[in-house]
Amino acid sequence: MLVCDFRRMQAWNRWLVKLTNGVTKADMRTLKQYLRTIARSKSEEDFTHSREVLEQSREWEMYPNFQRYMTETWFSGDMPRVFPINALISYLACPTQQ
Repeated sequence: MLVCDFRRMQAWNRWLVKLTNGVTKADMRTLKQYLRTIARSKSEEDFTHSREVLEQSREWEMYPNFQRYMTETWFSGDMPRVFPINALISYLACPTQQ
C-alpha cells in the first residue's frame, strides 16, 4: 500500500493528538521530528538508522501505545510504508527484492 506524504503525516498527527493516546504536547513535537526524519529517508539504511534512533529514544520508551501503533501500522511487513516514493522505486527496481 502506498500512502502519500500528506496522508501519512495526517495519520501520524491525528494519532499523536488524540487525547486517549496520552502523548504530551512537548513529546508530540519530539516524536513528529523523529517521524519526519524517518519519512525523509533516502535509502533503506537511512530508514533503519532513523528507526533505531526513534526506538532508543526516551519518548519511545514512555509510550507503549505509540510503539504498538508504529510497529503494527507503519513498520510491519517486508517494505516499510514510510519510504518516500524515490526510495520505493529504487527498492522495487532492485533485482534482489523481486
